[in-house]
Amino acid sequence: MLAALKVRVKRHGPLANVAYVAGSCDSHIEQICNEIPKGSPTNKVLSFCLVDPFDFGIKFDTLRRLSSVYIDFVVLLAIGMDANRNYDHYVDGESTKLDEALGNTEWRQRWKTAAGVRKRDFRQFLAAEFLTSMKSLNYLEQPCSKTRCRYFRKSSGLMQPGTRSAGAQRLVQAASTVMRNVSRSAFEACRGTLLNKASI
Repeated sequence: MLAALKVRVKRHGPLANVAYVAGSCDSHIEQICNEIPKGSPTNKVLSFCLVDPFDFGIKFDTLRRLSSVYIDFVVLLAIGMDANRNYDHYVDGESTKLDEALGNTEWRQRWKTAAGVRKRDFRQFLAAEFLTSMKSLNYLEQPCSKTRCRYFRKSSGLMQPGTRSAGAQRLVQAASTVMRNVSRSAFEACRGTLLNKASI
């Protein structure tokens, strides 16, 4: 797949300065961060990351590390089928998978003590927990229309809430296009979240 990607990049962007990091992003996160250009007053950088796991196998520590730079995320939370099939394993077992995805171990107690929740509410609960975890990294939730995603940006003294640069606008539009092109059936098994930390 990497070879095919290199051929495609060479065909569509022969002059682009592209770095390839083979392997698990979780295992190579420091190398990935080192490849991200450093921003400066004369070199504006706006990074974009698409997180598209097969299940809810996200490593929140990886997102935490990426959040140390200005970066936009589109995160597909593939929690539907995973949460339904493995509910007992996650809630009553010793699996640490959701601990790693949410970045905390307290979610289990919050679920067990929540009033009036049912097993079918577990997906929505996990989505809310993930959004709370992202907010702990100073991402603020913003409306995102026409997609099943939620848009987040970091509050900064450089920009007033609700204002955006042209570059950030283009990223949101591109992400919206990606989300609209995902099939309806895929959306039944995932929840899309657009997370933004752009401040240029």
